Amino acid sequence: MELENVIYIVLLAVHNLALVMCVAGPFYMGRIVAARGKHGKKLFYRLDSVVEDVITSQPMLCWLAIIVLFATGFGFTAVHIPFHGQLEQVSTLAMVAFGVKHVFVIGIVGILFYGTFIINPKLKELFAKFKEGEPADPETEKKFFALRGVRKKWCDRCLVLGVLVLLVSPILRFSEPPEPAGASGGTEGSTEAVLLVTNLKTSLSTDELMKIARERQPEFRAIPELRQKYYARNPKDGTYAGIYIWDSKEAIEKFQQSELAGTIKSAYKLEERPRFEVLDLIERLRPRAD
Repeated sequence: MELENVIYIVLLAVHNLALVMCVAGPFYMGRIVAARGKHGKKLFYRLDSVVEDVITSQPMLCWLAIIVLFATGFGFTAVHIPFHGQLEQVSTLAMVAFGVKHVFVIGIVGILFYGTFIINPKLKELFAKFKEGEPADPETEKKFFALRGVRKKWCDRCLVLGVLVLLVSPILRFSEPPEPAGASGGTEGSTEAVLLVTNLKTSLSTDELMKIARERQPEFRAIPELRQKYYARNPKDGTYAGIYIWDSKEAIEKFQQSELAGTIKSAYKLEERPRFEVLDLIERLRPRAD
């Protein structure tokens, strides 16, 4: 398995774990509050002390999950750079899903901030006024349970946002990258062309050849008309090939006359000049929607 895939799988596993934590936190807090609610809005000092200890400890785990969520989320795109030299391209649908997902996550962060730094400190302050074994002041007790109700309301909203994040996330992982202009498939009006460079006979090993190829990749990436380039090897005779996807035949002709194309023979120590074949792309097996 390639290192890139291993890193991706690890990121995906950690990311999904963080997603589950974003949902599990408010879910189990809601369960605890619901169980406590069966005893009514009357203070039971020891019970309520345990409930507050458990609930106020949850935000730290939620903050950790949010940090991991952001780190791994951007990691999916960032990890593409060292292996491909550029950011990973995604579809328009994935970009929309990315934006929607982060709106939901920011909503969770806002609720978490409100609960951690505003509601919980106020509840802690109110609870400190109660004394074990002594009757609770009715007014303080009323304020305490009213504020707990507010916390539960926001906790429920946080749960909804967490579920929405879970539902949106798969779109980011399985959406195909955008199709280049003019390559949506079909046989009419397509200007996409393929330049096949064959019979690259060299004494270089595959590792040596690919080292040179990677050194030359920035020059090829700088060509706007070049959509893609593939590196291939014939296992039968040990020859190599470069397969280029271009915008047009005019772009191919321009490349063939360039200094970059003229240095292919010397760069790869070829035994003979490379042979160029130009092919028209007439149709795709699986046309993609624009």
